[in-house]
Parts: sequence; structure tokens; C-alpha cells
Amino acid sequence: MVFQTIGDASRVWKALESRMERFGLQLHAEKTRLVDFRFKRPQREGWHNNMPTKFDFLGFTHVWAKSRKGKWVVLQRTAKDRVARTLSKLDDCCRLMRHDSIREQHRRLCAMLKGHFRYYGITGNIRQLGNIHHQAERCWHKWLCRRSRKSYIPWNNFRSILELFPLHRPTIFHSYTNTS
Repeated sequence: MVFQTIGDASRVWKALESRMERFGLQLHAEKTRLVDFRFKRPQREGWHNNMPTKFDFLGFTHVWAKSRKGKWVVLQRTAKDRVARTLSKLDDCCRLMRHDSIREQHRRLCAMLKGHFRYYGITGNIRQLGNIHHQAERCWHKWLCRRSRKSYIPWNNFRSILELFPLHRPTIFHSYTNTS
């Protein structure tokens, strides 16, 4: 919820707690907090001490940043813990299916990447999506090279595999034109 004043936020917080108590519920102390996320113009470029707090919500880190047009906007970027979790799942998946056919591996990796890009494909997040794509290629190469002792695949050969079986490219699915 977004409020204009801290007083309004405090009043709603207290009302929400009492309302939830009626149903035997309570707010989770680690997941519920008040965040002062007002825009504060930095005194000079590069001066980050006066910048507002960033916060994580629904897998995104919300932070103030300048758009390409030079306006201050709220950007949503993939949270670091979600990136780490995605890379870990990709690594586990590649490890478990390293002996499957390349066609089957490609199908499953593309499905995983497509799902990730559909959720996190939001304006301003393309750099993080590109990083996931790059790490997925590296991970796939690593586990293809570990199929047996003699199965090392030079990067030039792996590039030819990627030409035949390209991984799903990062795509922005949720575009907000007012932040560009």
C-alpha cells in the first residue's frame, strides 16, 4: 500500500493488525514494514547517501533511477536472491539432464527461460534477463562438457550447437512506455 504521509500509513497498519486479529491472523514481522520511498533528489551526481531506500517485493527490487529521457522513475529489477535461485535451478536441471539428447535438453532449458522471462520481463530489467541468458548458456556448456571424461566441447563447437538449438532470448513482456 502507498500512502502520502507516515501518519496515514501508521493508522492503516494499526487498523490492519486489529482487523486480522479478529480472524486469528497476524502480520509477519519480517515481511511487513514501513518504507520511506519518497524521491529525494541527490545533491550532486554520484552522491548516493541521500537516495531513498530500495526494497524487494514479489521478486523485484524497486529502486529510483533515471530513465533514458532523464526523468526519475521507479525501476523494478530482478532481486538478487531470485537471480541466484534461478541460476541454481538451471544448474541442477542441466546436471540432471546432461545425458539426455541435446534436443530434449534444449526444449527443457527454453521452457525454463521462457517462464523466467515471462515473469521478470518488465521494462528496465533487460540487463538482468540478458545475464540470466548468458549464464544459462555457460551452464549448459559446462554440463555438456561433463557427460564423460572425453566429452569437452570447445566454445566454437558449442556456438554451432547454439546456432542449431538457440536458447530462448530475453524479451520484455510487460512494457511500461511512461518509464522509457
